[in-house]
Amino acid sequence: MDDISNMPRKQLEETLRSANSRFEDALQSAHNILYRLNVKQGGYDFISPFFEELTGHPLVEFRRITIDRLPDYFHPDDRERIFGENGELARAFEARIGNKAHLKLEYRLQKADGTYCWLSDRNTAYFSDSGELEYFVGSAYDITEQKRTEEELRKSETQLRTLFEASHAGIILVDRSGLIIVANQRMAEMFNSSLEEIIGS
Repeated sequence: MDDISNMPRKQLEETLRSANSRFEDALQSAHNILYRLNVKQGGYDFISPFFEELTGHPLVEFRRITIDRLPDYFHPDDRERIFGENGELARAFEARIGNKAHLKLEYRLQKADGTYCWLSDRNTAYFSDSGELEYFVGSAYDITEQKRTEEELRKSETQLRTLFEASHAGIILVDRSGLIIVANQRMAEMFNSSLEEIIGS
């Protein structure tokens, strides 16, 4: 690596411009949100461009959002869980080590069109020596499709369970050794027995 202390000023400026350009290219192409929320001064010092692409909120406007207004952009079901008196933020702050608290959050953020996207947010909160919260630095990923898939799977499992229990036919599931590992109520009725007695027999 070149020793920048011996570089001519013009070459140093060009090297800096090139490094900044590569950094900007990386930010533009990244499909996650990098941010620094300055609690003490109010507003975001930085939010990466993908935030605007994902949410539709103009960066120039959202950068002015202060932490006290931030819950307004969260889904109502997530606000108390995260920002409440005994919420995830409060618990993480209590468990902090030194001047840092590490958080892993999942929440729904309201987009400009009124819909919501799910974000998986990993961040660190920094405190002053006197214990005052100063800023958050973090990275958030869009997990909307993952959450949608999980919800569809839960619905399918519920529907299958309902059909299983409501069936007029006796249904069992047997493992390789021949033991019954699952049975429905109709099967228990057919054997004039209880599910507890059938399963495992």
